[in-house]
Amino acid sequence: MHNIPLQNREDLQWNIGERVNRAGDKINTANGQIAHPIDTGYKVFSLTPRPELNAELYSTIKRSTQNTLYNMMAISGACFLSDLVEEIEANVLYKVRDFYFVLGECQTDMEPHRGAQIYIDGYADIRLNLWFNMLGIEKESVKILY
Repeated sequence: MHNIPLQNREDLQWNIGERVNRAGDKINTANGQIAHPIDTGYKVFSLTPRPELNAELYSTIKRSTQNTLYNMMAISGACFLSDLVEEIEANVLYKVRDFYFVLGECQTDMEPHRGAQIYIDGYADIRLNLWFNMLGIEKESVKILY
C-alpha cells in the first residue's frame, strides 16, 4: 500500500470514497451474472443522542425522512439497511421486505396489509388511536419506535 501525503481532511475523505467506489465497481464486474447489480454505495447518517419526549425540544430537531426511515429500520431489527425500500406514500409510508414503516399521518388504506408488521415513528404527529382502534389492525402487529 502506498502512503500518499494528504493535505487535509477533505482529501482523506475523497480518497476513501474513491477507493470504496472502485471496490464496488470491481465487485459488480466480477458478479456480472447477477440480474441486479449489488448495492455497493454507502450512506452517511447523522448520529444524534436520543431526545427526551418534549414537544418543545422535538420541534427544534431537524430530521430528514431518509435518516428517520433508516434509523427505524436499524432499531426494528426486521431488515437490513441495504434492503430495497419501496415508497408507498411520499415521505410518510415505506415498505421494506414485508414490513411497513410509517413516518407520519398517512392516507393509504392499510386494510389489505392487515397481517403485516407495521412500525410507527413515535416522534411523528400521528393519531395512534386510528392505528389501534379504528383500522382493525391487530395490536401485536403494530410497534412504535422511538
